[in-house]
Amino acid sequence: MSVPIMRVIDKLDNLLASNDIKGAEDHLCYWEKEARKERDSSSLLSICNEQIGFYRRNRDDDKALKAIDTALEILAEMEVTPSCAAIFVNIATTYKGMGRYDEAMSNYLKAEDVFERYDMKKSYEYAAFLNNRGTLYSDLNDRENAVKDLDDAVRILKDLGTNKAEIAVSYINKAHAIEKDDPDQVEMLLDMAWEELNAVPYPRGGEYAFVLSKCAPSFEYFGRKFEADALREVSDEIYQGN
Repeated sequence: MSVPIMRVIDKLDNLLASNDIKGAEDHLCYWEKEARKERDSSSLLSICNEQIGFYRRNRDDDKALKAIDTALEILAEMEVTPSCAAIFVNIATTYKGMGRYDEAMSNYLKAEDVFERYDMKKSYEYAAFLNNRGTLYSDLNDRENAVKDLDDAVRILKDLGTNKAEIAVSYINKAHAIEKDDPDQVEMLLDMAWEELNAVPYPRGGEYAFVLSKCAPSFEYFGRKFEADALREVSDEIYQGN
């Protein structure tokens, strides 16, 4: 019997929407065991991908690395499909968060190869890839490539006509990339990010709340405490409401 993976992910989304961290981890661990028991490698890969992102968000490097190892083992034995691109991005972004930059870049390159192979360079997933790789270039003090990736991400997202919260994330990432060179543009980018966050249409669910929680520390870092506090307040209200 195969794992009902769509129901598993739907339940996970509901748990995360209410910020039930323990419930989400227990849910993932249970279905990981079920997938292993059923030898359902496709579902195990999907669950590991969710675990990678979950443990990155909660800064549990050891568990994230364990999930990465399992995912890479499965990926090495399967034919590459379009969905593999997002998994490589997830792995790369998690390595980046740990400061393991070489492994991060290696997996971003694998993702880019899949995006090119399947002509996916106008998709939301490709914009997310550029956004995340841009932050790696920023960490490596490669301002030129960081700005290029982040500008390209914004262009794609605007062409798609949605994902205003992700556009805000791109603006904030760019602000960090250029902060030493152009403080005036930093203020403009923060203003633009604030506008995009407030332009997200209702209803605003758990993913929007998570984006707000990611953006708040950057607003505070740049001295925008009013905006940071407002973002945290709205994020908390959404989680409590869910």
